[in-house]
Amino acid sequence: MALYEGEIEVFSETVEHPRDELAAFPTVIAQYAYRRAAVDALLAGHGMADMPLAAVAGRGGLLPPMPGGAWRITPAMLETLEQARYGEHPCNLGAPLAHDYAARWGVAAYIVDPPVTDEMDEVARISGLPALPRRSVFHALSQRSAARRAAELLGVDYAANRWLVAHMGGGISVAAHRCGRIVDVINALDGDGPIAPERTGRLPSLGVLSLVQDGTYTFEQLRRIILREGGMWAHCGTNDLRVLERRMDGTSRCDKDGTSCCGGDGTSRCDKDGTPRCDKDGTPRCDKDGTSCCGGDGTSRCDKDGTPRCDKDGTPRCDKDGTSRCDKDGTATSGTDGEGGTPPDAHAALVFEAVAYTVAKEIASLAPALLDGGSGTGCGEPVADAAACPPRIAGVVLTGGMARSARLTERLRQRLQWLAPVVVLPEVEEMHALASGVLRVLRGQETPGDYI
Repeated sequence: MALYEGEIEVFSETVEHPRDELAAFPTVIAQYAYRRAAVDALLAGHGMADMPLAAVAGRGGLLPPMPGGAWRITPAMLETLEQARYGEHPCNLGAPLAHDYAARWGVAAYIVDPPVTDEMDEVARISGLPALPRRSVFHALSQRSAARRAAELLGVDYAANRWLVAHMGGGISVAAHRCGRIVDVINALDGDGPIAPERTGRLPSLGVLSLVQDGTYTFEQLRRIILREGGMWAHCGTNDLRVLERRMDGTSRCDKDGTSCCGGDGTSRCDKDGTPRCDKDGTPRCDKDGTSCCGGDGTSRCDKDGTPRCDKDGTPRCDKDGTSRCDKDGTATSGTDGEGGTPPDAHAALVFEAVAYTVAKEIASLAPALLDGGSGTGCGEPVADAAACPPRIAGVVLTGGMARSARLTERLRQRLQWLAPVVVLPEVEEMHALASGVLRVLRGQETPGDYI
């Protein structure tokens, strides 16, 4: 959530919800009151519960295909999202939240560049089965914002160049941006794309059918795995790239269920009852005074005097019984060279390399979409004015939370720099993109669409 005064950010803060708490809700829309309470608390904490606003913008949601830009939030849009007609996703809550806060202040509410932004070439919609045309569903807001920022850094015009962009988060989407239009998309929500933290990515079709036919999974079970329990989670029991990298380096300790002491879902695995004990940055905080701990009863079990002991990277060390692994002198055991330390995890390293490889492969696969013509069919027509949009790739842009991993972005740079300069923008500028979209409307520079 963020508050802007014009182009200036007043504050921006991320509220993370533990995976196990969200799992208690049967549907995304059922999370509304839970998430609204978090927003109310955040506004109150910043002393802004009653601050007058000019407009409110929300991210999302899964709607029928529509062009990019700003759209007014209407009752018809809210009904579509509430019924999840086009799919379940947390972004479906963006418009309802924005609408209700806008009603409080008596102002208009908008969405900007929703994930169903559809500017695809007609040829890109064709799949091998007429009944299953390809859809445009991706991180449109994040991608377009990152591409515009990359253009600024390279000193060129976004709309007069061609870009390959990947948003890398819990799901990973890749798109080809050609001369201001997003002409092809690898849609992770439909099961396409690379191996991701929670999503399987592309799978062999007949193998998937066999898993249902032989009763290994029901349809709903397999759907959940493909979208929420696949990828890194299925291979390694974590959806946190930081945890995977610690295991690669041999600096992680695991509980008896195989999860990290500070789990991939952001919850601590130290306490006997599994109570979440982590800060937003993943640092465990178990003791009442905010110090790190590993003990089964929630207290530190490292030094004889109760002082917490962690590895150099700040990771606490837990034994199978939930207590801290300590040396005889009461100090914490090193992850790599101390007695009982965990050796580097070869399987974790292999999965990491597979993630990097499949992301690079999907990005490179969209290069042909950038070289087609500008008529919208994508069938190879020459660009009307090649000088206005040169037929070359201006940049490969990496954004999203996973772009904070120097190891991952370096792997991708090695595999993709032959295509174009690789620009890494780990700080997703979605809040600024939302604010900018609404400002264009308020300043009369853009006319918003009306969802009916």
